[in-house]
Amino acid sequence: MSKRAVNLLRNIGGDFRVAGANFIAQKSKILAVSAAKTLTADDSGTTIYWTHSANNHDITLPAATVGLHFKFIIAVGHAAVHEINCVGSDEVFGKVTVTSKTANKTDTQSVAKGAGDTSISLHESTVTLGGDYGDVIDLVCVEEGYWLCTAVLHINTGDPEATAVLN
Repeated sequence: MSKRAVNLLRNIGGDFRVAGANFIAQKSKILAVSAAKTLTADDSGTTIYWTHSANNHDITLPAATVGLHFKFIIAVGHAAVHEINCVGSDEVFGKVTVTSKTANKTDTQSVAKGAGDTSISLHESTVTLGGDYGDVIDLVCVEEGYWLCTAVLHINTGDPEATAVLN
């Protein structure tokens, strides 16, 4: 590798130019949430670092407009239900995989678009849900009024079964 290429890679944190194209390094937006929160379209692209507590608190999504995207990372799970809620007549669909930390078992929920589901429910120790530390939920609006959900969740006790995260 050339010395110039090595220096470019070392300095990737700043702006650089290659063959007439400008590249600008950007940091991800991180939003720490530990209380009820209503997201806006301006928050799109943000990673929500969500701490659950004994007092359940929910997050409300903005109207599902094509291109909006949110990533949720659970910082701390809890044995209280926390939800991500759609607004208005918006719906959520997609796939959720829940794995047990103790029983080495997995269950998957698949929900088709138009099924009428409007929320994502999380609970670290209920066998039908999931939502412990390190879990990731990715939401993308792929069609007006619809959020596509991809989630990989864990429970800390028991065997996951009849998963109903999307509801």
